[in-house]
Amino acid sequence: MTTSHKTQLTELVLDALDQMHPKRRLAELISVEENRLIVGDQTYQEDDHNGIYLIGFGKAGAQMGQAVEMILGKRLSGGLVICPEPPSESITGKVNYLEGNHPKPGKETLHSTRKLLSFLDDLPEKAIVINVVSGGTSAMLELPPEKISLEELQHCFDLILSSGANISEMNTMRKQLSQVKGGRLQHHLKNKTLIDIMFSDVPGDNPADIGSGPTVVDDSDRQDGIDLMREYEIYSKLPDSVKTFLESDQPDTKPQKPVLTKKEHQIVMAGTSEVLAQQVGRLAEKRHDWETTIVSPAYSGQLNEVVDLQIAKVNEVKKAAESEENPTTKLLIFHGESYVQVTGDGKGGRNQELALRAVDWLKDHKHISLLSMGTDGIDGPTDAAGAFADGSTAEKFIVSEIDWHKYLKNNDAYNAFEQINGLVKTGATGQNFMDVQLWLAE
Repeated sequence: MTTSHKTQLTELVLDALDQMHPKRRLAELISVEENRLIVGDQTYQEDDHNGIYLIGFGKAGAQMGQAVEMILGKRLSGGLVICPEPPSESITGKVNYLEGNHPKPGKETLHSTRKLLSFLDDLPEKAIVINVVSGGTSAMLELPPEKISLEELQHCFDLILSSGANISEMNTMRKQLSQVKGGRLQHHLKNKTLIDIMFSDVPGDNPADIGSGPTVVDDSDRQDGIDLMREYEIYSKLPDSVKTFLESDQPDTKPQKPVLTKKEHQIVMAGTSEVLAQQVGRLAEKRHDWETTIVSPAYSGQLNEVVDLQIAKVNEVKKAAESEENPTTKLLIFHGESYVQVTGDGKGGRNQELALRAVDWLKDHKHISLLSMGTDGIDGPTDAAGAFADGSTAEKFIVSEIDWHKYLKNNDAYNAFEQINGLVKTGATGQNFMDVQLWLAE
């Protein structure tokens, strides 16, 4: 294996993401003909409604919002989108882009969320509201109950994010501490027509889990959240004000009911990790003539279990290839989201840790390499998208006198890989389809 595989594999993911850019995908899903708005398989007569408005939130908020602006042009009546790095100006001059924080809510998130609620409350009845949703929404759209401060909410997010819970469980916990999650945003959309256009960043692509489902009601309730917090041993660590709120009979802690009818609420899934994996596979076969296997459905599980399952699958393919007369280079593509129970105080993200956990196995398999990266270009609270490892990685650590096992124990994969040029840094991609692992076997 040569270090060029790091570049080749990274380029495959980035170019596949480019093919799924919101400007391309949304242009395929949204069109206007005379006085009709067509979204997916639904048609809306503009004369029956009081304007078309745009809202949105998430890491791809700016790209998705601008794509809608380009499609609708002067037909758009106004809009407000919350995203990480708001563009300096709106294409149509009618959309306000505001900042949201990630990976946990900050002052900007709360300020922008309040602005969004005011915007929605001022919309006319019978308005069409196009809502573009992508990964990162759970942190960028948030307003806690009045008696819970921002600092207390951030502490809760830290506990939940490091608990080891899966994404659905984390969302169930977060929904009980919010005025906008779990379908509660629907209360500000009464007598409107809502069109949710989603880029999924969760295994299973459940709309109620994407961004903690601000416009999608599920059946989770306060007790579900409390039970999970106790199961993951974080309930006792919650601030007193949060426990008091959860143990009260406040309306926000009760199960929600949909405000909008099915006729008033359309959900369109614009992109998923499965579609991204397929794009990566097509590019790999076209460019490199690699034999590609996409391992589906999207995985979800504890990181150490995910690594073991992926290695077992790679081993299976490797052994099968030994009987081939003319063996070909194999590429296995995994997609999904793992979760880590953080015990150390190091720096890193789940993709970097996944790659570091694979080093011991890779050192005995010189002709296999691994790219593990977050499709948003941001792995944990770092400037890296993930990491690359192959059969030579262990040797590089040894030559540099780095005990990677100690770094792994301290959840410090970033600082381990940084010393051997193993980090993958792409910058924020503006998209988020969970994580991908590309295993290349020659």
